[in-house]
Amino acid sequence: MASEDAKRDSNHVTTMLAYDDTNGEVKRVKVDPKTGGIIVSSSTTSDLSVDSYYKKKYYTNAGAVTDGVVWSPAAGTRWHITDIYVQTSAAATITLEDDLTAGDSVIWKGEFAANSGWSHSFTTPLFSGEDAADLLVTTSAGNVYITVVGYEL
Repeated sequence: MASEDAKRDSNHVTTMLAYDDTNGEVKRVKVDPKTGGIIVSSSTTSDLSVDSYYKKKYYTNAGAVTDGVVWSPAAGTRWHITDIYVQTSAAATITLEDDLTAGDSVIWKGEFAANSGWSHSFTTPLFSGEDAADLLVTTSAGNVYITVVGYEL
């Protein structure tokens, strides 16, 4: 296979297109973020629905919440956030925590005005400190809406 220039997809995973001399097809190729091996896609598209590690999580709660579970990864895996959106309907303090065995660890905290929000794309993913630790949210008031995108590895 001869390859073209490598690029990063929208979640910062290095991908490239490769030409298969055997059957004359162009395929998407990337490094498996868990094993370090090479994945050759059956498609040339950048469709993330075929990527078993890619995750999109949505969380909402009416009123204040303590330790709401935004993302609960499978045993032996951790959440890796590449993009996040947080919005609240009332003036509130919003805290995101990594639910570690030794106790919750704050990873992000913000003071919000009513009907405001925050969105961010991380160059280096924000990730959990241990396997199977939930991503938690605590709010002081208002309805909260959260979308996180990333990988479960």
